[in-house]
Amino acid sequence: LPMLFLAARGGRMAQRVGPFRVGTYGLLAGAGFMALYGFMPSGILMVAVALVHSINDGLTVSSTSVAAGMVVPAERQAGAQGLVGGAQTLTGGVTAFAAGFVYDAWGRQVAYLACAGTMAIIGTGVQARSHLEAFAEVRALTDVRVWSPQARSRDRFIGWSPAVRRAGRGLTGPSW
Repeated sequence: LPMLFLAARGGRMAQRVGPFRVGTYGLLAGAGFMALYGFMPSGILMVAVALVHSINDGLTVSSTSVAAGMVVPAERQAGAQGLVGGAQTLTGGVTAFAAGFVYDAWGRQVAYLACAGTMAIIGTGVQARSHLEAFAEVRALTDVRVWSPQARSRDRFIGWSPAVRRAGRGLTGPSW
């Protein structure tokens, strides 16, 4: 329900702050909420966490549509938006299917932690590469800002990225 009331505000926030940043933070926060579900001692507490989780999703999920709008050529916008929606639905279905088996075999805590771990991996550097390359395909980048708390991770990402090489420089540091 919060999506109905917060999606437009979340879309504006993604346009102002940047959809990749908003999406990453939203997915990492969602992973934290997902992990909490496995440890809630009562249904009432789980519903309280779910309320905050749904507000987070209402403000951040629309960032994927904003990101698609930024990186997809104008003549492919409609198809891209449909693909984003379909991919989100498919991902939810596949994850629910797999989580059911994990829940049955190892219990609630392991199932929720596995889902949270998967969300955290997807929300961090794993997807950053594909996002950067997709963005570089439709925009001429003059610089790329790469942030990681570990200098070695930043340098490895900069060395890997063809988009950074085409831009001519990779800016590292705490500001992104």
